[in-house]
Formats: sequence, structure tokens, C-alpha cells
Amino acid sequence: MESLARDTERRAQQADAPVDFDDGGFNDEVVARVASHFGDIATTATKLRVPQQSVERSLARYTAQAKQRAAT
Repeated sequence: MESLARDTERRAQQADAPVDFDDGGFNDEVVARVASHFGDIATTATKLRVPQQSVERSLARYTAQAKQRAAT
């Protein structure tokens, strides 16, 4: 979690490298594990230092992928 937060901060500081937290499916499983540990989206967003919307989208993607895997 700390590594993910540091990486997000480092990329945010580079003007030519915007944070690609959600468009690339960036660590959806890690985000899901962090959310499971902390129990809510707001705390997860704070700990990862990303917008709450990014966490919500990441969790939605992870859930959809898990359902797809279970169906196959």
C-alpha cells in the first residue's frame, strides 16, 4: 500500500506523467485488498492518496472481473 501511494505521488509530481490510477486497471486487486483491510472507500482513498472516485471505479472493475472469472 505504501509503495502504491508513493508511486502515485511521484507520478503526480511530474507534469508530463499524469496519474493513471484508473484508466489502466492499475492494481485493482491491491486496491480491493486495501479496501477490505480498512473497511471503507473513504479511508482507502485517504491511505492511497487518491480521489475516492478512483477507488470506487477500481473496486467496480475488480468486482466485474471477479464475476467474469467465476462465470467461466
